[in-house]
Amino acid sequence: MGLGLELVSVRVEKHYVQHPVYDVANKDVKDKEEYAKHVVAGIRPWLYYVIYGGLSQSRTETENQAIVEEYFDRVYRHAYSNSDHKPYMVVSEVIIRKLQ
Repeated sequence: MGLGLELVSVRVEKHYVQHPVYDVANKDVKDKEEYAKHVVAGIRPWLYYVIYGGLSQSRTETENQAIVEEYFDRVYRHAYSNSDHKPYMVVSEVIIRKLQ
């Protein structure tokens, strides 16, 4: 079954985040803490309500909040433990044409 669409092109690029706070390889504890805070601050606005909205309504508000906070605490700990890696974003561009 055709949808009347044609794939014209796909382009995928990897972009490293350009900010001095992410240059923390072989740095001290304070720099790594700052790095982890920035990683969480960068994804929290995007993911907070996605994660929260996926939780069961049978839980209390307090339980759901605790789960979300635990998730971001784990992201922080992971970022801190892996602070020798510079973060990047993958950007995809897809061009589709509607067939006449």
